[in-house]
Amino acid sequence: MVLFPEAQKRIQAELDAVVGRKRLPTFEDRASLPYLEATIKESLRFHPPTPLGIAHRLVEDDVVQGESSTLPRVSSVFFVADGRRVLTTKNNNNKQATASRRAPSCSRTSGR
Repeated sequence: MVLFPEAQKRIQAELDAVVGRKRLPTFEDRASLPYLEATIKESLRFHPPTPLGIAHRLVEDDVVQGESSTLPRVSSVFFVADGRRVLTTKNNNNKQATASRRAPSCSRTSGR
């Protein structure tokens, strides 16, 4: 949250409006905290806790990049889950954490 103080302020405002300052949020509050929920999902995309995912073992030889490389059967392969490299799209800035990417209904509207 140090990198995104505006998001932290918005989350705190959402928590204060829904939960108040007298108690901790519960699972029943989740539906009423869409920006917090979206921020949690986005932070896991932005910095995954397991950047290499789960290892998989090939059951047959696999050709990578045309004929230039072949991975032999029984090789272990890892999916790189780092969203900044895997989830790139033409119209999407994946180097920036944005909770509204997860929940468009959380986008700022005028008057907020």
